[in-house]
Amino acid sequence: MSTKEALLHELEDVPEPVLNEVLDFARFLRAKLRAEGGREAAAPRPAGKRRQWRELKGLLPFPICGEDAQAWVSRSRRESDERRVLSRGQP
Repeated sequence: MSTKEALLHELEDVPEPVLNEVLDFARFLRAKLRAEGGREAAAPRPAGKRRQWRELKGLLPFPICGEDAQAWVSRSRRESDERRVLSRGQP
């Protein structure tokens, strides 16, 4: 059974309001793929190639984990500094 057939099978007994949500989500995914030039969002990237900010848009819910943006930035920087120090072998 193909993925499309499995999806259609799962949707057979779903109530109409839920089908409307599924349809909205499918349209969102199609628009997202179109905006990304048709490539899949999880496509593997060559080693060393950095992501562009526009590729990351919409990947995380807002606000990130319910955390204040400044607190998230500060925590991320602190954790990055700690990892950098540990990787150098400095106390």
